[in-house]
Amino acid sequence: MVWIKDRDWTNNPEYKWQVAACVERKGVSAEAAAPHLIAARWELEMEDRQLDHFHFISNEGALTVPDWMAIGREVWR
Repeated sequence: MVWIKDRDWTNNPEYKWQVAACVERKGVSAEAAAPHLIAARWELEMEDRQLDHFHFISNEGALTVPDWMAIGREVWR
C-alpha cells in the first residue's frame, strides 16, 4: 500500500494522508512495489484529471529524490 499526503478537496482543502494505490502482495517487497504503484496512480490521474509532472519534492522517506525523478520520467516521457 502506498500512502500520499494530499488535499482532501471533498471535505476541506487541508492535507490528509490517503491511500494512493494498493495491490495484493505476492512475493514482492513493499520497496520494489512502491514505484510501480505510484506510476500506475499517476498514469491514471494523468488520463483522468490531466495531472502534470510534479514541480517539487518536499520530503524524502522510503523513496529518495532520484527515485521520484525516475518514476516521473517513466510516467511523463
